[in-house]
Amino acid sequence: MGAPRESDEAEPIWFSVNEVPYDNMWSDDVMWLPKVLSGKKVYARFDFDHWRLIGGQVFELVRSS
Repeated sequence: MGAPRESDEAEPIWFSVNEVPYDNMWSDDVMWLPKVLSGKKVYARFDFDHWRLIGGQVFELVRSS
């Protein structure tokens, strides 16, 4: 694993889990990121029209015993 670094899409900034600035992020992030931050694994699909979210689904992945 490498170190976080700035890209065209984002500058890495650390926040506590309770202070994630969802209002400043992609509109789909609020649908999947809280689940991942709580330790769950997800499969997600999102549809955008240009930059506007028009639909999406998030599925929590569960381990079978």
